[in-house]
Amino acid sequence: MSLSRSKGYFSIIQPEYITECKITNSTDDAAQGKVTFNAPQLSVGTATFEAKKYMGKWRIEQFLLPSRKISVVLGDDGVWQFEGDD
Repeated sequence: MSLSRSKGYFSIIQPEYITECKITNSTDDAAQGKVTFNAPQLSVGTATFEAKKYMGKWRIEQFLLPSRKISVVLGDDGVWQFEGDD
């Protein structure tokens, strides 16, 4: 996550690791999709996501890592929380 700190955000999936991002379902205010990533010597996989419009901009609100049975959810307080079998 520290790779993105100097850019003003923290992310487990760094933009340069994303190999594919696909929207699988969307409406004017909500979208679902999947992102495939390859972080050499760290992790390779796919995460699904849910996004909603927030104050006129798209915001991802949940990631699901199916292989680990973990979801990461954006709380009402703006803090990400793990849910599942971590």
